[in-house]
Amino acid sequence: ACIPLGDWRTVDEERWGSAIAAIARDRDALIRMSTVAAGLCDGLGVERIAALLGSRDFETSETGRTRRGIARQAEGYSEGLSIRSAAPADCRTMFDFQCEPGARAHFRNPEPPTWEMHEKWYAETMVREDRWIGMVYLDSTPAGMIRLDWHEEDYWFEVSILISGTSRGRGVGRAVLSSVRERLKKWTLLAEVSEANAPSQRAFAAAGFARIAPDIFIARAR
Repeated sequence: ACIPLGDWRTVDEERWGSAIAAIARDRDALIRMSTVAAGLCDGLGVERIAALLGSRDFETSETGRTRRGIARQAEGYSEGLSIRSAAPADCRTMFDFQCEPGARAHFRNPEPPTWEMHEKWYAETMVREDRWIGMVYLDSTPAGMIRLDWHEEDYWFEVSILISGTSRGRGVGRAVLSSVRERLKKWTLLAEVSEANAPSQRAFAAAGFARIAPDIFIARAR
């Protein structure tokens, strides 16, 4: 998650500049560094500070994490495929994904949102603690998104996935679902997948989700 530059007392501006330029040119390396760094940080700094200011105990176990914090464990990198938490700067990319022809054909609401609707929804999503969105990259190219919504009453995450048109048919959906299922194996994952969406149903089945109804797939906590 870092680039060693040597003894801090001897590092000069030229060495700093060369290192930054090198990582800026190598997007794959940048994504790998970002993913590894995310794995070293649990994202709970704000909660720890709030706990101290409020003079209350803070649990570092799973029960002390927000659902969004737990969902972030889905981040990772493997063999050219990476998943990272979405950032405010990804708003336009996700909008473009949803506006691709047929992208929302099997969604509960198949109509693509307007930019204003999407921008408002995205801003709200960025601050929700019961929802997490991950950006999917294939060989450093944006390839789709995955979303996890926590259902407190049923105690599981609902999974939604969208793969861009240029990346479909390449096993990306199956690989993403397999990765998320393994990284969140302590939690039950559930997805509603239209019977008309045969490719998506095959992807969930291949990733180890069990089909318990014509349009419901589940990966139980292990």
